[in-house]
Amino acid sequence: MLLAGSREPHVYDAKDVAFLSLVANQVALAIENAESYEALQHSLALERDRMRNVEACDELLRALSTVLDIRQVFPQISQIAATVLPHDLLTFAFLNGRRGRRASNVG
Repeated sequence: MLLAGSREPHVYDAKDVAFLSLVANQVALAIENAESYEALQHSLALERDRMRNVEACDELLRALSTVLDIRQVFPQISQIAATVLPHDLLTFAFLNGRRGRRASNVG
């Protein structure tokens, strides 16, 4: 809403009202565009974060597939996972039936 006023009565004619209406519409469009741009920037940032996570997972899978000795894999997993989930200690456990078997701690 755009309000214009004057202390003088009947100062604005139909042309003035039409002009102010156009200005108000342009301002509304500019505000709407700015809000859309901000929302787009936020979505883009979220997508970039998601892509970093996907890339880290891909790197993790590639590291796992190239190493046969599981003890060599754990430090790589910790390093790659730290890009997505910073940590001081990462524990890997393999479950075998009802027993949990702790495989390694990486810090």
